[in-house]
Formats: sequence, structure tokens, C-alpha cells
Amino acid sequence: MRAAKIVSLLTTIFALLPTTGVAESTTPQLVCLNSTTGKMVTRSKCKANETRFASSSYNSRIDPISSSVTTLQGSVTSLQGSATSLQGNVTSLQGNVTTLQSSVTSLQSNMTTAQGDIASLQGSVDAIPQPARVIHVATSGAPYTTITNALAAASALTPTATNPVVVKVGPGSYPLSASSDTVPANVRLEGSGTGSTILLVPGTTGLLISDNVTISRLTLKPSTSLVSMFIRLNTSGATANMEDISIEGDLTSIPGAVTGLDVNFGSLRVRRARIDMVNAVNVTGIDIHQNAQAEVYDVVVKLSGQASQGVLVDGGFTILDSLLDITSSVSDASTILAHGSDAHVRAQGLRAISYTADNNPTVFIANSATASFDNCYLQSTTTSGATVDGVVVADSGAAIDIRNSTVITSTGKTGISAYDTGTVRVFGTFISAGPGITSGGGQVICSVITDENYNFSGATCPS
Repeated sequence: MRAAKIVSLLTTIFALLPTTGVAESTTPQLVCLNSTTGKMVTRSKCKANETRFASSSYNSRIDPISSSVTTLQGSVTSLQGSATSLQGNVTSLQGNVTTLQSSVTSLQSNMTTAQGDIASLQGSVDAIPQPARVIHVATSGAPYTTITNALAAASALTPTATNPVVVKVGPGSYPLSASSDTVPANVRLEGSGTGSTILLVPGTTGLLISDNVTISRLTLKPSTSLVSMFIRLNTSGATANMEDISIEGDLTSIPGAVTGLDVNFGSLRVRRARIDMVNAVNVTGIDIHQNAQAEVYDVVVKLSGQASQGVLVDGGFTILDSLLDITSSVSDASTILAHGSDAHVRAQGLRAISYTADNNPTVFIANSATASFDNCYLQSTTTSGATVDGVVVADSGAAIDIRNSTVITSTGKTGISAYDTGTVRVFGTFISAGPGITSGGGQVICSVITDENYNFSGATCPS
């Protein structure tokens, strides 16, 4: 009973509570779309020409479409912002792509330059001479015991200027082939020293040399009576070298002419050599032909025999810077004979002595050849009363300049003579002879000359 009263009292209290915050009407409201006007209205029940669109509480003040439109507009704005940001990123990307393309172009240019540098470097590397391949020759205990076989092996290696071959020859005597041996181009034939490594020359042509060949540290001697020359350069345009060599022998049994070095074609440079041949007829130390040239430094040429010639210049350009001695007990001997129409001789620091009985002078320039002698010592000594001049210039176009030199002849022999229409020009020179300088039809020009009595002549030639 008491509980029932409490429930009744609570019911009364709840009924008296205010209704604030509670919906004004709990009647369901509908959003109706009028098909005629296209407008939307809120009703509890849609009419016949209206279509229910959505439901809402009476208390709602938010239009669902407006809310959706606002949301859509917000999304569109956000999308436009994203598009703008995307455009900015695209622009930035395009800039990066342009920069990248520029970098790639620069890289390609650098690579092209690098490739050029590499090609140039490779060319330089290819041009560096490689270590020479070496072939050893000895009388025993070496792969080769003959010069002929060693030179053939060198040729088989196809030597080049940048990849040469050296043929090293040990001490001993080595006969050359009777049909002549040829030192191939780009080969160095190197002995163990003059007098130690000896090549015996049996044939008429001796040892032939080619382009870019060097022969050094050996001696050549005759082995039969068939020798006509010891070494010959016979290749047009070739350049060869000889250094620290000697050519020597008694040629009594040799019936014909003999030449030590024969330069028929090309250019030969000789350094520190000795050519010593005795008892021969018509022997020539060095013969430079019309199509060749030579440079001779520190070379001794000592010959004896009839018609001996230390250096014979038929043509080309020849430089002599050496010690030349020629000895002859018979006639027709000259240390230097230049008689080619295009022969040109330039001598300096030269000592040329001719001990002869007859005819040829120490220096003989003829047939349009020209020569210049600077700081030279020229001596001609006779063993009989024959007429022998120290220096003779003959024929039209032949000419010689003698500067700061010494010319000595035997008593009563002429120092320098100009025959025919040859020309002699002498400057600052000591002449010990009588007469000193004569003209046999040629032109003689003198300046600052001193004779054997130390008489000074300024612009005249001492007689």
C-alpha cells in the first residue's frame, strides 16, 4: 500500500517537470517534392502531386540538399586547391626535367670530351716505344749461332718503330752470308764491343742496312778476296745509324775497288767509328752518292794505297765533324773529294791529312760541288817533288769557303788553288805554303790571312 503511494507521487512529479529541450512535436515530418512547382515542402503527409523526398524531425532546421551542396562545394574547393597544387608540382617537375635534360646534355658533352681524351691518350700510349724484343747470338749456348739466322728471326717478328727488335751478339767471330745479309728495318744490331764482336764479310755487297737500323759496338773484317764493300745503305728515304764500330783489314789480296761505308740512298749518321784499310788499290772510306746524304762525327778514316779517298761525295749533303787521315805511298790520294753537281759538304773541327807522292790534294772540290770548312786543319805532305796543292777548286760552279782554319803544304807547294772558273773564299785563316793562294783562272777572295812567316794580309791573298 505504501509502495503504491510512492509510485503515484513520482508520476505526479514527472508530469510537473518542464518540457524544455524536447521536440515541439513528435509527429513525423516528411519532405515532399511538388512535381508541378519543383519545390520541396515539409508536411506530415505528402499530397497526391507530391513525392516523398526524405524524412526529418520537426525540430530540424537543416535542408539536406543545402548541406550536400555545401559539402560538394567544399570538396570542389578542395579539389581546385589540389589541382592548383598539382599544377605547381607539374611546373616544378617540368623545371626539374629541363634541368635534368641540361645535365644529361652536359654529361653527354663531357662523355664525348672524355672519349676524345681517352682516344688521344690511347694514341699517345700506342706511340710510346715498347721495350725492344731481344734475340741473342753467341758462338755457343745461345738460341742463335749465326748472324744470318738471327736476322731472319728478327724479320719474322715484324719489327716496327714503336716495337723494335734488338739482335745482341756476343764475343767471337761470325761469318756473314756469301749472298749478303740484310738488317731489317727497325732492328738494332748490337755487338759486345769493337774488337770483341767481329763480323767476317765474304761477299761483294757486305752487310745491307734498312730504314731505322742501328749498328753498334762491333768490327767488320774481310774474309775472302771478293769483298767490294763492307756496309751499304741502299733504301730510298731510309735513315740509319752507326756508332762505335770499326772496319779494318789488310786488303793486299783484294783485286778490285773496296768501299768501307757505301751510302747509295737514304741518310746515314756515323758516330765514333774507325775505318782502317791498307794496301789496296782504289779504296774509299765513305762514299756518299748523288741520292744520299751523311753526317760523320768523330770518325777516323785511315787508308793507304793508290787512288785512295777518305770521303767521296758524289752528291747530296754531307756534314763532316771528324778526324780524317789518309796515307798513300803512291799517286792519286785525297782525304775529301767532292765532285758531284749537287754535292754539298760542310766540315767543322776537321783534321784532314794527306801523305801522298803525287797528284791529288787533301781537299778537291770540282764539277759544281760546294763546300765550307770552319775551324779545320788541312795538311798535304808529299814524299817527292810532285806538284800537290793543299786545297783545289776546279770547274765552273765549284766553290769553297774556308774560315778560321789552318792550311799547310810542303815547301814550295801551293796552299789553295782556284782553277778554271771555280771560286775560293778564305777568311781568318793561317796558310803555311809557298805560294799561299793562287788563281789558275778562278776567283779568289781573301780577308784577314796570315802566311807561314806570320805576315798579315787584310784584304789581299798572300802569294
